[in-house]
Amino acid sequence: MRTRPATKADAAAIARIYNDGIDDRVATFETRHRTAAEVEQWFDGRHPIVAVEDDGVVIAFASTSHYRPRDCYAGIAEFSVYAAREARGRGAGRLAMNALIDAARAAGFWKLVSRVFVENAASRRLLRSVGFREVGTYERHARLDGAWRDVVIVEHQLCDLQPTLTGELLELRPLRPDDLDSLYRAASDPLIWEQHPEPDRYKREVFERYFDGAIASKGAFAIIDRSSGKIIGSSRYWNLQPGREVEIGWTFLQRQFWGGRYNGELKALMIGHALRFVERVVFVVGEDNLRSQKALEKIGAKFTGKADRPGTIKFEIKRGDDKPGLSC
Repeated sequence: MRTRPATKADAAAIARIYNDGIDDRVATFETRHRTAAEVEQWFDGRHPIVAVEDDGVVIAFASTSHYRPRDCYAGIAEFSVYAAREARGRGAGRLAMNALIDAARAAGFWKLVSRVFVENAASRRLLRSVGFREVGTYERHARLDGAWRDVVIVEHQLCDLQPTLTGELLELRPLRPDDLDSLYRAASDPLIWEQHPEPDRYKREVFERYFDGAIASKGAFAIIDRSSGKIIGSSRYWNLQPGREVEIGWTFLQRQFWGGRYNGELKALMIGHALRFVERVVFVVGEDNLRSQKALEKIGAKFTGKADRPGTIKFEIKRGDDKPGLSC
C-alpha cells in the first residue's frame, strides 16, 4: 500500500468507497449516493485529498473540506476518512490519515476537526492513534433513518505549540498555573534581566504579568533541569503563521545554565519541533541585548533587520539551513 495526493481521475473510486460508507450507516448522516462528477467538485485547489493505493487500485481516501466562512477560521478544515469494505482492518485508514495530516499541515491549516458516531469504535481508535483528541459529545445531533444519533467531536492541532520535549539535559513541558512560585524563584535574580527591555522583571508584581501572559499564550514551557527536576527557566512559541513561521521568545534561564550546552539544547528542541510545521523560526530581541544576540548567532540564526516591536531586531533560522550550533 502507498499514499499519494488524490486527483480528479480518482473521483469514481472515491465515490464508490464513500457510497459504501453511506450504505453502512456507521460513518455519515448522508443517505444519498454521490456521483464521480460530484466528487470532482471536492478538488478546489485549497483542501488536500489523499488516496491509498494497493496494486494500482484506490482502497481508501482521506479528504479535507471547508469549515466556516469567517476569516478567523481559515486555518481549520473538516476531514473525512473512508476505506473500501475489502480493505478495512488492514491499516489503510491510518495510512490515509497520516498522509492527510502532513498534507493539511503543508497547506497551512492549523487544525482538523470532525464528528464521529459514538458507537463507531474503530474510527475512534484510529483517530486517537494518529493524535486526535475527543473534545466532547453532541447529543441528538441529527437523525439518520428516523433515529437520533450522538456524535463525538474530534480535533487535531497540526501545529502543536505545547508538546513535551525531552533532551539529554532538559525537559520542556507545558507551563501550568501552579508553576508560578517555582518559576519566580528561577527568575528573581536581577542580573538575568539587566540587558532586557523590562529590567525589573525580577520583581514579583512585574514577573506575574510576564507569567500571566505566558499562560494565556498557550505556547509557553517550563524548562526543567533533568538532573535536579527543578524548573530553571521558561520559553514560548508565539505569533504562529501556519505553514510559514513561528516566533520563539520570552526565554530566560537561571545564570548557572548560561553560555553552554543548556541553551543550545533548549533551542535545538524548540527549533527542531517547530520546523516540522513551519518554514522558519524567528527570534525578536532588544537592540541593546548583546548577550541574546550573540547567543542567537552561536546557534546559527541570521540577522534579518528591524522587528515590528519598537527597539527590537529580528533573527531567523529557516528549514534546511545548516545549524552547526544546534547539535547537542
